[in-house]
Amino acid sequence: MPKSPRTYINNFLLGFIILFFIGSLVFLNYRYAYYKQAEIDLVRNFGVSSEVFINPVDVQSLSGSEEDLNKVNYQFLKTNLRKLKEAHDSIAFSYIMRQVDDQYIFLVDSEDPDTEGYSPPGQVYDEIDEQTENAFRLKTITVTSPETDRWGTWVSVLVPIMKQNELVGLLGLDFDAQAWNRTILNKTLNDAYGLLSILLLLILVFWNNKKSQDLHSVAIQLRDSESLFKAVFNQAPIGIATISKDSRVAMANPVYQSMIEFTHVNVVNNNWKKMSHPDDLAKEMPLFEAFLKGENDGYELIKRLKNDQDEYRWINLIIRPLFLDRDSRDSYLCILQDVHEQVKTMEALRESERSKGLLLSHLPGMAYRCRYDRDWTMEYVSPGCKELTGYDADDFIESKRMRFNDIIDDQYRDTLFNQWSQVVLKHENFKAEYEITTADGNRKWVLELGQAVYDPEGNVLALEGIIIDITDVKLRDAQIQYLDMHDVLTGTYNRKYLEIETIRTNQALYCPLVVLIADINGVRLINDAFGYKEGDQLIIQAASILKQSCGRDALVFRTGGDEFTVLIPHHHESNLHELINHIKYQVDLYNEQLDNTALNLSLSLGSAIRTDINVSIEQVMKEAVESLHKNKLLDRKSHFSSVLSSMQATMIAKSEETEEHTGRLAAYVRKMGEWLNLNQSQMDNLILLSMLHDIGKIGIPEHILHKPGKLTDEEWIIMRKHTEIGHRIALASPELHSIAPYILTHHERWDGKGYPKGIKADDIPLLARILSIVDAYDAMTQDRVYRKGMPREDAINELRRCAGSQFDPSLVDLFITHVLYE
Repeated sequence: MPKSPRTYINNFLLGFIILFFIGSLVFLNYRYAYYKQAEIDLVRNFGVSSEVFINPVDVQSLSGSEEDLNKVNYQFLKTNLRKLKEAHDSIAFSYIMRQVDDQYIFLVDSEDPDTEGYSPPGQVYDEIDEQTENAFRLKTITVTSPETDRWGTWVSVLVPIMKQNELVGLLGLDFDAQAWNRTILNKTLNDAYGLLSILLLLILVFWNNKKSQDLHSVAIQLRDSESLFKAVFNQAPIGIATISKDSRVAMANPVYQSMIEFTHVNVVNNNWKKMSHPDDLAKEMPLFEAFLKGENDGYELIKRLKNDQDEYRWINLIIRPLFLDRDSRDSYLCILQDVHEQVKTMEALRESERSKGLLLSHLPGMAYRCRYDRDWTMEYVSPGCKELTGYDADDFIESKRMRFNDIIDDQYRDTLFNQWSQVVLKHENFKAEYEITTADGNRKWVLELGQAVYDPEGNVLALEGIIIDITDVKLRDAQIQYLDMHDVLTGTYNRKYLEIETIRTNQALYCPLVVLIADINGVRLINDAFGYKEGDQLIIQAASILKQSCGRDALVFRTGGDEFTVLIPHHHESNLHELINHIKYQVDLYNEQLDNTALNLSLSLGSAIRTDINVSIEQVMKEAVESLHKNKLLDRKSHFSSVLSSMQATMIAKSEETEEHTGRLAAYVRKMGEWLNLNQSQMDNLILLSMLHDIGKIGIPEHILHKPGKLTDEEWIIMRKHTEIGHRIALASPELHSIAPYILTHHERWDGKGYPKGIKADDIPLLARILSIVDAYDAMTQDRVYRKGMPREDAINELRRCAGSQFDPSLVDLFITHVLYE
C-alpha cells in the first residue's frame, strides 16, 4: 500500500525535527562557549580598566610587612581596591600580590582586618596554582579557570602591575565561581527557551499533520497551537502588535504595551499616528503610504513614540504585511524594539565627540594624530595649528601642502625620529623640546608630549600627542640663567660664576693667568652724601672701565659691593704694569669730565700672576688681595681728603654759607671751649664740628635749600633729614667718626622739642649745645638774600628769650658774658 503524501510529510518533519534538535544542541554548546568567552572578555576588560586605580609607584613602595599598614601608599591602594570591589557586584575579593623569591605574598587587599577574608601584608599564599604562577612569569593579564583555595572556589582576573617594564605586583580580582557559571548558564538557557519554542512549534506542526485525519485531534492541535502562539506572542522579548488599515492597534503583546505604557484597552483603541513624534511622523508617512499601496514590503525606522506619561521614547519600528485573508492587506504586523538607551548612549557619544573636538580646538597648542614615518604624515591636526605654526591645519593633513617634518629645525629631525623609535619600542610616553620655523619665518621653541597607538598584535597604528609653544618659557629660562651668573647692576659676571671659572681655568692651557682685584674707594661716603644712585653710577663706571681696559679675553666679576675681580688668561707680567696704568688713565679721563669733584672715581688695584700650574689659584688670589690692601692704604687717605674737601665746597655752595661764616663759628666755639676748659681732643672736635655740622645739606634738594619763602610741612620734613645725612657721612669716615653724634644732635632743643631724636637738657651732647647757640647767633646777625641781619643787641635779647627753651641757659649766659662782651 503506497504511503500517503501526509506520511512523507510527517517523515520529513520528523527528520527535520531531529536535525533541528541536534543542531540546537550544537548551537547551545556554541552559545555556551560564546557566553563564557564574553564573560572572560568582560572581566578581562574590567581588569584592564582597573589598572587606572592602581599607581605602580604606590605598589613599588610597599615592602610586604606590617610596616606598610602605616604608609599612605598602603591606605590609598586599599581604598582603591575597595572601590573596585564596590564597582562590580560580583567581585568577592580584590588584592595585590608580589613574588618574593619562591613565595607569593599579599601586599594589600580590599577586606577589613576583622573580616574572615582579610590578608595582612606579607601573608604567604600557599595555594598558588600554575595559572597564577604563569601570570607572574609571563606578565600578562590572565583569567583563570575555577580554582579552590581556603576561602572558596573562584574565577580570578590577574593583572600585572608594571613600572618601566618591571613587574612590581599582581592585581587580583576574585569572582565567585558558582555565580560565574550561573550567569553563563542563565544566558544559555534564554537561547534554549527560544529554540525550545521553535522545536515545540515544529513538533506541533508534525503532530497536527499526523493527526489531521482526526478532527478531534485537529481541534486539540489547533487549540494547543493557539496556546503556543499566545505564549510565544506574549513572551516574546520584543513588542508585537497587529494594526488595522485604519491605523488602529488590534492586538498587542505585553512588551508592546509596557514599552508605550498603555493599558490594553488604550493600546487597542489608540491611533499610532497620535503617539508618534511630529518630526518622525513626517519621515514615516511617505514610507507608510507606499507600504499601503503595495510599493514596498514593509520598512524599518528608528522613531519616537509617546507613552502614557507624555514622554517620548526611542524605538526601532519594523512594519511587515500580515495576510489574514488571502492577499488582502487589511492588517499589518508592527514590531517594536526598545532602543531608547542605545540612542541616548549614541547621543552621549556624539556629544562627547563634539565636546572633545571643542576642547581640542581650545587647547593651548596643537593636538595631532600622525603616521609613524619620517615625514610625520598628519591624519588629524587641531585648530591650534594656525596659531602655533602659522599654517592651516589642512596644509599638514596627508602632507597636502606641507610636511610637518619640514618645519622642524634640521638639527633635531634625526634626533626626534630616533627618540620616537625608542619610545615606540618600549611602549613609553614621548617628551621632547625642539625648535620649529613658522610660516612667517620666525623660530619657536615647542614641547611635544605624545604616545604611540598599537593594535592588538602590538603594531603601531599611529602617534598621538600635543605640541605646545614654550618660547616664552625658554626666554625666561635664559634670562634666569643669565641673572644667575651675572651682576644685575653692572652686567659683569658675579661671584658664583667666578667660582666656576676658577675651576675651569685651573689648567696649564690658561697660564700665565693674571688675577686683578679692583676696589672702589669711598662708595659708602658717596652713598650717604649723595644717595645710592650716585654710588651705583660709580660702580657701573668702574665696571665699564675694567671691561674696556682689560680686553676681550678678560673675565670681569663683581665680587662685592664695591669690589671687582678680573681673570686675564695668557697675559704676561711684562704687560701687567702697562695695563694698570691704562686703567688709572681711564679713571682720570672719567673724573675730568665731572662737574662735581666729590663724585670722582677712585680705584685701588691689586694684582698677581700665575705662571706655574702647581701654584693654586687660591694662592694667587690671596697675593692679589694682599697687593690690593697695600695699595689701598696709600690711596685711601688722599682720596678721602679730596672727597671731603669737595663735599665741604659743595656744602658751602648749596647752603649759601661763606668761609667767613665758618671762620666766625670756629672763633666763637674756640673761646667757648677755652672758658669751659675743654681738653684738646674736645677742642679739635668742636672746631671740626663748626666747619662740617651742616655737611648733610649736600643731600637736600637745592629748590628746598634756596626757597625764599616759608617751607611747607613736606619740605620741612625733608630739610630736617640733613642732620641724619650728615651723621651717616661722618660715620663712613674714620676721620669724622668722632663728631658724628654732634652733627646728628646740633638741632636738638633744651626743652626736648628739637630734632631728630627729641632729646633734652643734659642728654644733648655738650659740643652740640655749644654749636647750636653760636650758629643761631651768627645766623641772626648776618644778612641773607631774603632778609637783613639783626642788630647785635636784638640777637642777644633773642638768645636770652630762648634760654631754657631752645638753648642751654648756662651756656647762653657764658656766650653773652665772656664771648660777646669780652
